[in-house]
Amino acid sequence: MKTIIIGLTGPSGAGKSIVSQVADEFNISVIDADKLSHNVTKNNLQCIAKLSETFGPQILNPDGSINRKALADIAFSSQKNTNLLNNATHPFIKVELLRHIEEVRKQKPTAIILDAPTLFESGCDNICDTVISILAPTEIRLKRIIARDKISKTDALARINAGKSDNYYIERSNYIIMNDTTKEQYFEKLTEVFKQIIKTGGC
Repeated sequence: MKTIIIGLTGPSGAGKSIVSQVADEFNISVIDADKLSHNVTKNNLQCIAKLSETFGPQILNPDGSINRKALADIAFSSQKNTNLLNNATHPFIKVELLRHIEEVRKQKPTAIILDAPTLFESGCDNICDTVISILAPTEIRLKRIIARDKISKTDALARINAGKSDNYYIERSNYIIMNDTTKEQYFEKLTEVFKQIIKTGGC
């Protein structure tokens, strides 16, 4: 039986991280592209070299590793720099994603979610059977980002402004879920979408 591949994306602070709590109920495995990205930028020497070439040696620590704050300050300061970050890292991250998918397939889950904030930009939507985008109002996202990342309102706004518009996700997704109410209502919306995807085989 084919394993359904579900792309999960949306802007920062929309609330994608808690989707896994509902996915567990359906035997759906979640691959966190952010964690893979972190590992790649930490351990992949080719990726580190590409980032240094793109943004300059000021993003490196004395030992040659990535200074994540220095990189974030530059990369999220504008849409142009965010695109440069994506172009530098996506080829390396996609290789890791594909490898992880094959590993997870062996566990025979009902489906596999690729939780990837830059799903479309990386081209990883091409390997998905269906795509869910999670959206939320800017003010809600702002509060979540500040609390989650322990950054200032100014830095959080810069991160939001460097991202894509809601329409970008709406135009490219099969399912849109607005996370702007209670956690219980959000879970109900996710449950209905997962039931539909499993019923249709992701078509």
